[in-house]
Amino acid sequence: MRIAAAVVVLAVAAAVFSGRRAFVRSWFRDGPPGAAPSLGASGRPPLLGAAPGPVRVVLVDGLSEAVARTLPHLAALCDRGIDLRIDVGFPTVSLPVQHVLWTGRTQQQSGVWYRIAPLDEPPAGALPARVPGSVAVAESHLGIAGSFGFSTVVPAGRDPPPEDWSRAAFERAAQEAFASAAPLVFVHVLRVDEAGHAQGRDGAAYREAARSADALVERLARAAPGARLFVLADHGHRPDGGHGGAEPSIRIVRGCIVGPSIRPRPARPDAAPVHLVDLSSALFRSAGLEPPAGSAGRTLPDAWADPAPGATLPRPAATRWAVAAAVVLAAAILAVRVAGPQALLPVWFLLAAAGFVVAYGPPSLSIPAVYPPLGRDAALATTPGLLVAAWAGLRAALVPGRGPVRAVASLLSIPLAVLAALLILAAGTPPLVPRITAWGSVAAVAVAYGAGAWATGFLLGGIVRLRRPPRAGTRSVTAAGPRSPRGGAGPGASDPP
Repeated sequence: MRIAAAVVVLAVAAAVFSGRRAFVRSWFRDGPPGAAPSLGASGRPPLLGAAPGPVRVVLVDGLSEAVARTLPHLAALCDRGIDLRIDVGFPTVSLPVQHVLWTGRTQQQSGVWYRIAPLDEPPAGALPARVPGSVAVAESHLGIAGSFGFSTVVPAGRDPPPEDWSRAAFERAAQEAFASAAPLVFVHVLRVDEAGHAQGRDGAAYREAARSADALVERLARAAPGARLFVLADHGHRPDGGHGGAEPSIRIVRGCIVGPSIRPRPARPDAAPVHLVDLSSALFRSAGLEPPAGSAGRTLPDAWADPAPGATLPRPAATRWAVAAAVVLAAAILAVRVAGPQALLPVWFLLAAAGFVVAYGPPSLSIPAVYPPLGRDAALATTPGLLVAAWAGLRAALVPGRGPVRAVASLLSIPLAVLAALLILAAGTPPLVPRITAWGSVAAVAVAYGAGAWATGFLLGGIVRLRRPPRAGTRSVTAAGPRSPRGGAGPGASDPP
């Protein structure tokens, strides 16, 4: 029975471990197109019509809003135009965010969620493909800019860039494109994001890259004085690096629109953000085009009148919450019946979750530790809970009267139910829900490694129990039979009455 209990727990650990790997892989698949979000007010006339001159767009990849507000050239530029806070939606990943910008459809509308690989074909209705002579210049990650139908992409081709594509060559090409007669030019600055992934938002390299990008933005603005200029970022970064989640510090960025005929409109640092689809609508109209059918974007006056905070974020339906709650409740009832009330408080699981939060903060798709298939970093953070699970397995093997069925039920009932509930809430194609998806990954790490730790402790306890010499009196009790309450031999003993 004891060997069977250990085998069952190890099988659960292996199944959860394998399932988590499949779960993480599923995040990177495109999904079916979804419905447009409800963004509230509509009907106010556009603030911006067709631009009197060319349109220019600069996207500084990975520039956090807090750092953007320290950059002098960007501040001076935004002071001359419409200063904006922009909610880029979820997930905060470069290609899906640019897909929103160039199509006016949110990530959930298009089904382009957490996509890393370039698109095979430009999206239907994408702005660059509708503007003959459009130009994109990319510092690196050429496949992103090459996914949206620009007439010319500099440098040509896809990653990796040519060997002679240095920072100086990129900046020279960007300024030449800005100064050209092209009706639409896009410059994608990648150095800030690369520094963020390497050293985090608080690293010296990140701030130096931000200052360098700021100086480039100022030179680009001077190269096209008659253009309508859009400047923005696609996401921010965590202090120690990473993005992808829906935290406001990652999802909300600074941007502005500057150019002839645009009157300054300052924005407070705490002003409600507009949605990226609203900015996309202004970009389409600046190019003299209507946003494509299905675009969720509104006019800027509508966006300011009704910010609809968080309206583009996916949320589980009420029925999913009900099913998830029912699963946890059923597991709680079963656990109490089999293992007693103590099973409702799986201390090891709570300590594992707390360990991750202490190490990294609340789970989020912005945290790199939630992604790796082996989950080693996450498991290391959950060590306090794993140690308690191992100790519980050891005690279950050594302490008389602790049946393995009760021990296993106490160990796994609630943790498995919580994991199942998280997967139910995140279910879909792909299963991406802010926080919930990341919690599912962390819970799976805790269950898989915790079950393995318990089984290890249980087997070690069994070995110790087998090798431990019997206590004094054990042989006499076995030979003479059980003792009577008065201290004599029980019925069947060889002693006379």
